[in-house]
Amino acid sequence: MIAEMFAYYKGEGKVFARCIKRFICRIWILPIPHSFEFEGEAGMKKWRDIMSNIRSTTPSEHWKRKILVKVRLTKKLRKEYRNG
Repeated sequence: MIAEMFAYYKGEGKVFARCIKRFICRIWILPIPHSFEFEGEAGMKKWRDIMSNIRSTTPSEHWKRKILVKVRLTKKLRKEYRNG
């Protein structure tokens, strides 16, 4: 089956690996692991500042796709961007 896929994309003039990568990126959002360490009281303040900044600034798009709804579960807030 993989050989048939290679042949199909080659016939289309495309590179199989790029097509699969594009397909995976469009279907699944692949998690990118990050590790952060914030020690002590200064670390807790830094973490609070980061989270506050994330909550206060809403991006208009993510991975070149327009964000339509923002939901904040802790306060049950919902803001829709569909109408403007």
